[in-house]
Amino acid sequence: DSVRSAAMMYDEAVKQKEGKIVLELDAPQSVVFYDDFHVTNIIANLIDNALKYNERTPEIIISTKNINKSVVITVKDNGIGIPKEYQNKIFDTFYRVTNGNVQNERGFGIGLSYAKKIVEAHGGKITVKSEEGKGSEFFLHFPLGNKQ
Repeated sequence: DSVRSAAMMYDEAVKQKEGKIVLELDAPQSVVFYDDFHVTNIIANLIDNALKYNERTPEIIISTKNINKSVVITVKDNGIGIPKEYQNKIFDTFYRVTNGNVQNERGFGIGLSYAKKIVEAHGGKITVKSEEGKGSEFFLHFPLGNKQ
């Protein structure tokens, strides 16, 4: 599945930083029909960000839960966090937070906008909860459903 595939892609990179990825796959109902390639890429991008924007030993928790007839995939990290004033802009194409050491990292500012477009194309939504200095938590909501 997408979560395990993305976690495996970053297993070595996380180990090199003496960090860990914890999987808590608790959604009993997980029949969601989405493009596995794109969703794996979204989760991989969130893991990559969690590693890049982290000044500590990385701890990344990826969980799944059922909430209101949907599967919610959560990617939580202990990174530098996103200041409140930027949180409503991070899903815009080419937007990059400009404070702190964030601009020192390579990127085009398309990862989160790509995530938003893909999740919404599947009838879902992506949200973030973040606190500067404490980390970020991204929530990918996908509706439970039948194959179309």
